[in-house]
Amino acid sequence: FCRGGGRHRQPCLADDDCRGPVGCSEPGCGDDGVCTEAPAAIVIPSPQREPPSPQYRRLHQAQDPFFDYSPRMSAGVPIELDASSYAVPAVGAAGLATWESGGSTFMVLALYFDPDTQDLAASSAVYALNPAPVELQRVEARGARDALAFSMAFAEQECRSASGGGGETCGTKESRQQFVALACAEGPSPVLRWDAGLRTLVRVQDVEAAGARGLLAVEHQGTQYLLYAMDGNASQLMRWNGSHFLGVADTSTLPKDTAGGQLVGASEASAAVAVHDNATGGDYLV
Repeated sequence: FCRGGGRHRQPCLADDDCRGPVGCSEPGCGDDGVCTEAPAAIVIPSPQREPPSPQYRRLHQAQDPFFDYSPRMSAGVPIELDASSYAVPAVGAAGLATWESGGSTFMVLALYFDPDTQDLAASSAVYALNPAPVELQRVEARGARDALAFSMAFAEQECRSASGGGGETCGTKESRQQFVALACAEGPSPVLRWDAGLRTLVRVQDVEAAGARGLLAVEHQGTQYLLYAMDGNASQLMRWNGSHFLGVADTSTLPKDTAGGQLVGASEASAAVAVHDNATGGDYLV
């Protein structure tokens, strides 16, 4: 067999088999039919018999005399897997989302499978991270596959007492608030609004999107959209009207809103991403 070169460990039936640009360097094969020298080849035993030596920091002055490591570079490992880590008491999660409110971090776990019933999970869990996870509530959602936290403008009615005992004057107040959406394998997929005062998620709407596997929230030209990547069906793009998401306009939605959502011809989709092209200024959905 040839030793080294482009024909390393291949049969050496004649002297010329190991010579040339694809074989070993000169002098070539020996009397026993094995290439005896290969100055241009490096043979590394496999598997390695000794563990690789640690690589220490090196400053590459040869390439750049001004090169230096950032003084803010951490010397520790990326994740400290010690006693400061906490286990979340939940099994069967398929996704999660986090958000911050009032200086605290909160998390929702999209629970897909219930090992006790050997069936789809009936609810998903909401936790406060303090930093140990503390369960705050359960959200009814059958077989949640994904969770998404996002913020958008929310319009709610605000009423004030009129002066002189003339009753109440009501109007619409709009503010940017935190929302959470779940994509469920069966049944409706809920959209919830975070109530910071009560530290709980309040159900805003149930979207008929059974078989949803992924979620994407995107704001375009002042309008908020929510995409459900669907399993086996066309994906649904929902349009926010200030108080709830609208699907495809039909006879039940037209009297209320003239602009609804859209069906996207992408079945068996599991995820989506919004892309902005700086060259053309266009926005795309992948």
